[in-house]
Order: sequence, then C-alpha cells, then structure tokens
Amino acid sequence: MEYHWYSVLKRTSDFWSITPKYFFKQLDAHNKYNGLDKQDSNKEAVNGTECG
Repeated sequence: MEYHWYSVLKRTSDFWSITPKYFFKQLDAHNKYNGLDKQDSNKEAVNGTECG
C-alpha cells in the first residue's frame, strides 16, 4: 500500500497519516481516470486445471 501511495499515486504526503478509506478512495479515482477499472469482455473463465 505504501508503494502505491508514493510510486503509483505520486503522493508526497505522509502515508502513515492517512486512513485506509482515503487510500482506497484515491486508488479508485486513479484507476477510473486511467481506464484501469474496465473489465475485459474477452477474458475466459477457467474452472479447473484438467486437460482434455
């Protein structure tokens, strides 16, 4: 979480003074702004590891 705060979100304020609610709010905003919250409709679900 600290890595995301400083590196991904590029925040300079003290990580240890924020609340988890504020952190996740900032991370969600970052993901929406950069288009990372959209799910890929071409993904295929795998139900097991069996072959054949």
